Amino acid sequence: MGTAMIWGAGGGIGRALVARLAAEDWTVVALSRRPVELADLAAYSIEVELSDPRAVERAALSVPDEVERVDLWIYAAGDITSAKVAEMPPGTWRRILAAYHEGYKGVLDL
Repeated sequence: MGTAMIWGAGGGIGRALVARLAAEDWTVVALSRRPVELADLAAYSIEVELSDPRAVERAALSVPDEVERVDLWIYAAGDITSAKVAEMPPGTWRRILAAYHEGYKGVLDL
């Protein structure tokens, strides 16, 4: 197949995607707070704290050491709440999106 890079690979959706893509012969680069838990599924597991922009940058820069190219980039990290979006306070909405916004600020420009 190809190479997939999954950010937030340790969570429910992320881990399921790692397992599914690995089963379909994708080379999977799994980025997670707990990469050891993914060692049996992913070809490469990289530790990263997505709320830390420098950690995200280091992880992104380390991927070319493991694989030549990435064909599929999946962002499966985030936060959750049980409130309806229309009823959600702005602070809660910002918290949910913070991992993406803070974690990727500037990294996509590398």
